[in-house]
Amino acid sequence: MVALARSKGHQAAHLMLRMPELRMAGVNYLAAEQDRVVQATSLTVPRVQLYTNSDGRFPSNPELSVVTPEALGQVPFKFDVRLVRFQQATIQMAYRAPRDPVPGTMSINRLAITLRNVSNNPRRMGPASPLTGEASGWVENRCYATLALRANVLDRTGAHTLRGTFQQAPLAILNPMIVPTRGIAIKSGNVEQIRFAMQLNKAGAQGTMWARYSDLKLQLLNQKERPGLLKRLETSVVNGVFLRDNNPRKPGEAVKTGQMTSSRELRFSVFTLWRQGLVSGMLNSAGVPRPLAKKLSESQ
Repeated sequence: MVALARSKGHQAAHLMLRMPELRMAGVNYLAAEQDRVVQATSLTVPRVQLYTNSDGRFPSNPELSVVTPEALGQVPFKFDVRLVRFQQATIQMAYRAPRDPVPGTMSINRLAITLRNVSNNPRRMGPASPLTGEASGWVENRCYATLALRANVLDRTGAHTLRGTFQQAPLAILNPMIVPTRGIAIKSGNVEQIRFAMQLNKAGAQGTMWARYSDLKLQLLNQKERPGLLKRLETSVVNGVFLRDNNPRKPGEAVKTGQMTSSRELRFSVFTLWRQGLVSGMLNSAGVPRPLAKKLSESQ
């Protein structure tokens, strides 16, 4: 991974995909031969494992990302697959931040994804008939999550919508990623339910989050991942001034919504923007002022 980044002169994610089986049905071989069109009724991947590994010590890739809805619409050949399914998928992520030699890690397990109308054919794709998708899986094998996507891939603004939920889980399951990469540890906190709705495009993400949780406490860490004296003082200020430790604060009260606001960096994939929106919404839900939540969500 380091050698790859050095050879390119910028960050380069190392991807490893294990896909022992792929099934396609209803393939139109005549269209492929005569018109160079990939056309099929369905594509099913029964088991797939994706491993991603990246190193933040190098500069960002200066080129525009191709992992975006609008890039899918600009693929130089026509494709039209009615149904795409991934079953029992696993995604394992590792990121080495400049601040710590220990990489942050996160996994999504037992992942099921269904996509419909995967096409860049103008006869199939449009505002009234977008690509739609549903996904469900387990974050760190502890938190059940669902996502629903709508995207017109021929819309050059990259406009799409994302809705989702996260069910009961201890927030500390995020520590393997955020401790080494952000220098923040979640000391306590339990999610009852989080739901959100986001609108996204080339400019950024906007949306609303409803996060019901309790007993949230953070610990800021120094470069040695320890709560030194200064960090203890900063932690006291954060927990005492900014942080909403319970949402709602009192039984019977309404949940305080969080505003999801984050600008898009076109060199980064759409998944980075999804993450930024979620981070900004969670921070604002927890009491961090909206401008600061936005800024923190955009920091790499």
